[in-house]
Amino acid sequence: MFDDDLFDHLTPRGTFDIVLHDVHIPRDSDKPVVLTAKFAGKGSPYWNAMMKLKPLADATAATERAATLLAKLAIVGWQNVSKNGVPVVYSAELGAEVLHKLIRAKRAEKVDYAIAAAMNPDNYREPIVEAVDLGKE
Repeated sequence: MFDDDLFDHLTPRGTFDIVLHDVHIPRDSDKPVVLTAKFAGKGSPYWNAMMKLKPLADATAATERAATLLAKLAIVGWQNVSKNGVPVVYSAELGAEVLHKLIRAKRAEKVDYAIAAAMNPDNYREPIVEAVDLGKE
């Protein structure tokens, strides 16, 4: 009765840039770190890996573990990260290191935000309403 592609417009596709406001590498950079992530919600490799884990009583350890998986399975790149004026190429190990350092700096909410943004399927599809339709330019 219905076409097989009935909900294709809702299917998460591509990547999404997650801006980590107030996170600058190096600290004197005028631009915040931007993580480029692929979908990490239900059915994704990130989601599947998280579902296989046993709960941890230590909240910091649990957040670090989630951050490591995010860095490995969902984040595919970053922008505005440099050292000594040279852009740093993203790797899962460096991504996890940065996320862990945020957690240890008592800024775990930045990591939680990145995880939530990566898991939100609405971030990976065309907007239903264009910004101009909302009076924005």
